[in-house]
Order: sequence, then C-alpha cells, then structure tokens
Amino acid sequence: MNSKTVRTEVRPAGTGDLEWLKANDVHAKTDLFPDWEWVRRCIEQRLYLIAVADGTKRGFLRFSLHWGAIPYMDMIGVDDEFQRAGIGTMLLRRWEEDMKAMGAKIVMTSCMSDEPEPRAWHERNGYRECGSVTFGRLQTVPEVFMEKEL
Repeated sequence: MNSKTVRTEVRPAGTGDLEWLKANDVHAKTDLFPDWEWVRRCIEQRLYLIAVADGTKRGFLRFSLHWGAIPYMDMIGVDDEFQRAGIGTMLLRRWEEDMKAMGAKIVMTSCMSDEPEPRAWHERNGYRECGSVTFGRLQTVPEVFMEKEL
C-alpha cells in the first residue's frame, strides 16, 4: 500500500466509532472493563483519534495524560495493508498539534525494547529515550519511554 496515495482525514473518535474500536483496539478490553465502558469514556473524553482513508477507517491513536499532566500516546494502530502509507505519521502529527494547541510542551510514548521497528519509527519522528521499566513477572522485557519537545 505504500506506493498508493491515499486521501486521509484524521478526526476525533465519536460514539459511532465504538464498534470499530472494539474490533481494532485489541489492547483496550481488560478484565476491569469487560463491557467496553473504558473505551466509551475515552471516546467521550476525546482521547482517540481516527484515521479515515478513502472513506474507510484505517487507523487510530489512543492517548492519556501521564501523571495527569503529560500527554502520553498509549497506542497507535493502522490496518496491515495500510502500513507504511503515512497514516500512522498523520495520526501522530495531528495528536502532537492538538497537544501543542492545548499548551503541552512535551509529549511521551513508549515501545518495547525488543521491537526495533516501532522504536525506529518513534526516533524518525523526533522521539528520544528518557527511561525504561519492567514489571517483574508481568513484563520482563523493558518498556522504553520516549519523549519529544513540542
């Protein structure tokens, strides 16, 4: 798909996107919120962006506020056949612009230390490592935290 130019719009998710997000944000369903209430709240709080390419939803970005203050990109996902078509970067840029407009001076994200492609993508987009953490038996591979000044 990377050779085809795709008309893409990035917009905040709305209540009509819930079913699509349930199918596509596979990390959002937890035992704590099995009825997807958490995703509904994220939509209401405008914590999701949706990428619509040629009229079809193709990607999303979900974020939160680390320590209640620093915009933190929790998850980004793009349909496999649209990988490397620039949709993820469009989602990221829109999120950064929105956060800057809200007064943020810095944004954060993370990736797993054993996943070189996501890390390289973040670095190409101006993110730099600022720390890492493991969670004992729950997560033995370090999660690398990355930051970017806006």
